[in-house]
Amino acid sequence: MTYILFFFLALSITGINFAEPNKFNDDYMSKKQTTTINGIFVFLVFLSHGAQYISLDGAHNEVYVLLRRFLGQAVVTTFLFYSGFGMMSSIQKKSQNYIKEMPIKAFKLLIQFDIAVIFYLITNMFIDRNFPLKTILLSFTTWVSIGNSNWYITSMIIFCLLIGLAFTISRKNYFVGIILTTLFTMLVVYFLMRINRPAYTYNTMICLPAGMIFAYFKPTFDKLVKNDLTYLLLILFTFVILSYSRIHITSGIQMYSIWSIFFAFSFVIFTKKIKLEHTFIEWLGNHIFSIYILQRLPMNILHYHGISTRHPFIFIGISFFSTLIIAILFDKYVMRIVNLFIDNLRKRIFHP
Repeated sequence: MTYILFFFLALSITGINFAEPNKFNDDYMSKKQTTTINGIFVFLVFLSHGAQYISLDGAHNEVYVLLRRFLGQAVVTTFLFYSGFGMMSSIQKKSQNYIKEMPIKAFKLLIQFDIAVIFYLITNMFIDRNFPLKTILLSFTTWVSIGNSNWYITSMIIFCLLIGLAFTISRKNYFVGIILTTLFTMLVVYFLMRINRPAYTYNTMICLPAGMIFAYFKPTFDKLVKNDLTYLLLILFTFVILSYSRIHITSGIQMYSIWSIFFAFSFVIFTKKIKLEHTFIEWLGNHIFSIYILQRLPMNILHYHGISTRHPFIFIGISFFSTLIIAILFDKYVMRIVNLFIDNLRKRIFHP
């Protein structure tokens, strides 16, 4: 796995461009740039999921094991942070026209997820993987899994509803809307902790409202970071916070939240000075949902046939390229139908 990791990281840095001294990238939070960063992390998520099926014993896996252990759930923080930034930016541009569609966005996400669940149900029939009827029914709500990844989709559906509620209450007072979203997120995290949900289902959720906060204060941030000196001071400050919070990460959800937010924020700092351009990695970032949700389909099948045990590298390779093919087909054909359905639903609701 270490060799695969190094190869991918080497591939990633081939498109790096540095800004001139005392100058910064104006498009550091553009869709193209954030999508490329997310492309790196969706691949790391793939490796992390693939690692669950194979043995990581041996010196050749030590570096990857250390990195995987160090990052933990931080591999999804940019997804959440950038989503929060994008949502807040859309709210600032479209106001209530965007807010009123949040329930539809949640419904669309659920439909996408449920179609993927059906694929897992079919696959499970061929690999002798059986689940109680209650588990199968609950899997369509995203609450439980039948071999698929689910918690991130649960979080995003919750966020669509929370943001819709928060900004409906606050109207055009965007700052109040952000505060309400943050408070609602904390309440959800507290609830999930109280019912003993696994920590990975909630310990990075705060990153989404953090992204919204950054979107709101971005003009101020850009004015403050105006030369290389302030940029270096920002790097130092972020490094200190990251180091301290990572050392004390096991002390509770508060410290884990700080670590998660500043880990995502470190890539904001990175892209402000350094532009990352890579067509393939950007493509990965554009297909986060399908890659994230569908990657366990080939993994489960190959694991059932013992490939993960006998040939771990072949397992990772076939799983990766199979996932890409499945993602392409899903986004091209399935999503075309889903989008048509949602467009018709939107017209019936808003333009009866």
